[in-house]
Amino acid sequence: MKCLKWGVIGPGSVAQRRSMPAIQKAETAELHAILSRDIDRGQRLAKESGADIPYTDPKALQADPTIHA
Repeated sequence: MKCLKWGVIGPGSVAQRRSMPAIQKAETAELHAILSRDIDRGQRLAKESGADIPYTDPKALQADPTIHA
């Protein structure tokens, strides 16, 4: 089965409690990137959640060809 790579924009408390855990539990999904205005926070959340890339620029996240959703 193909894996759907996700990018989360605005990893606030709702995303951390609901969306991100749901993506992590799904067998055909991968939390690939996180977009946060604060690079330190983005790097910390990416490390904690297993995401590969922390972004601070929305256009860079949108331009990433490896992100599907």
